Amino acid sequence: MALCMAESLIAKRGVDLVDQLDRYTRWYQEGHLSSNGTCFDIGMTTRAALNRFGKSRQAESGGTDAKASGNGSLMRLAPTPLFFGPSKCGEAVEACGTSSKSTHGGPEAVSCCRYYGGLIVGALQGVDKETLLGEMYCPAEGGRAYWDSHPLAPETVEVARGSFKKLQPPEIVNSGFAVKAMEAALWAFYTTTTFEQGALTAVNLGNDADTVGAIYGQLAGAFYGVQGIPTDWLEKCTFAPLLQFMADTLLALSRSGDIPNDFTLLKEAYDNLEEAYRPLHRRFDPCPRMYTSTEEVDADAQHFTSDFAAAFLSGDTAPLAMQKRRLLRDFTMRIDERRAVVALRAASRSPTAYSVSGNKVKFVLGKM
Repeated sequence: MALCMAESLIAKRGVDLVDQLDRYTRWYQEGHLSSNGTCFDIGMTTRAALNRFGKSRQAESGGTDAKASGNGSLMRLAPTPLFFGPSKCGEAVEACGTSSKSTHGGPEAVSCCRYYGGLIVGALQGVDKETLLGEMYCPAEGGRAYWDSHPLAPETVEVARGSFKKLQPPEIVNSGFAVKAMEAALWAFYTTTTFEQGALTAVNLGNDADTVGAIYGQLAGAFYGVQGIPTDWLEKCTFAPLLQFMADTLLALSRSGDIPNDFTLLKEAYDNLEEAYRPLHRRFDPCPRMYTSTEEVDADAQHFTSDFAAAFLSGDTAPLAMQKRRLLRDFTMRIDERRAVVALRAASRSPTAYSVSGNKVKFVLGKM
């Protein structure tokens, strides 16, 4: 969903909640911009909002009661502060709150997005950690006094005053509630000194581990920079060239308003790959034309790879061609992973669960 938000900000040159919701719906229904080609996890609040949007086309489709203050909008936040950049601080803070309302309109969810978005802006400005995590920090004009005229919700205020500095697990609880998830992410950021150490600290809290990791990573990534992320992590990141180009483009828009040409070309390559992959993806799941043998997969995969490999070898600068081939590699790895499932199915052994590590697939097997 963060990539869908980034895609919308770039395409619309601003916050357009209806456009963002259209793209979230493509992710939900088609796996658009998903790392594995499908919507493999979606929260109840987000699902309800997208279903509501499908019927009403209402921009602010998130519920507005306390139950709609889950962490789903906080974990996808980073593209908005990147788009407004370090110079439009007040706009960035309020746009972060607005971005939440598409799916999470609860007061604490909106408030968390405003406060945390401000922290990300501060990190982009190069603010030191002590100042950034100081009581009621705000990058907007007037500093912490900004919150007097643009108040945060009560529980967000407690975190902004430094609750995370006074607690340790099990008092630090990583839950689905936006305030608690933000508190846990800030605790991990506060108590560690590197991106890697903080990320491991955050996810090892357990519970909603992927979400608190994503929330932590947005602030820590802005603070430590890409050079602070372990190289082997970056190498294993699916669609890494697209992520890097999106981040660079968002920052470029905040400064000059221009979209780099290489981003346009790389995004076009990704869109073509995703469109060509979709018919293969459908055949991996139960349907009248579901793959029944690895030979069927191999035949389609050969066409898929050869068509794009030839196209990506001509007409581009060497760096752009290399980035396109990296995207192609990620799609072919996805096909290889699903091919292994087909092989097991063909052998009358159905995987009841599987996980991917690098290019290796591990299965828990059961009889069909």
